[in-house]
Parts: sequence; C-alpha cells; structure tokens
Amino acid sequence: MSGILTVAFTVACRSQLPKLMHSAQLVDGNGKLGMCESLTELTGPGLGGVLAGALATRAGLRPTLWICALGMWSAALFVVFSPLRSLRDVPVRRVATG
Repeated sequence: MSGILTVAFTVACRSQLPKLMHSAQLVDGNGKLGMCESLTELTGPGLGGVLAGALATRAGLRPTLWICALGMWSAALFVVFSPLRSLRDVPVRRVATG
C-alpha cells in the first residue's frame, strides 16, 4: 500500500510543479525537488523511529500515537493552505551566459 501511495504522490507532485513555476525555472525546480525527496527518503524513517521510540519510552504509546496523528494533520493543512501558489509570481532571475 505504501508503494502505491508513494507513486501516486510522486506523480501528483511532479505534475503540479509546472503550475507552480515558470518554464525557465523547471530544471532547477525538478533538481531541488529530487534532492529533497532523496534526503527525506534517507533520513526520515531513521529519524522518525528514533524520535518515536524516545517519546514512547517517556510518554507511553498512546500519547505518542496522538502526537504523530497531530503531526500528520498539520502537514496536510500546510499542503492545503500552502503559500507556494503565490511564489509563481516571483520574478525569474536571469543568468548571463557566454
């Protein structure tokens, strides 16, 4: 199930990028998006396991699960109300070549 959701998220994320950026920024945007995805895939599960284990040891399992649920809801709210849509209007910085 996780693999299916990962594919759906990746496709949705990549397809929304052209709507958020000008065409001149797409190469840079795709690179940064790929870097962020790789970084979170490498560090996220390990860091999450350590933090959840430490919290569960101190507070117990039930409060830990509630805190995790609260974190997921806050992430979903950030995605829904994200300021990224307004970033498309930021002027493109031109790089001199040659």
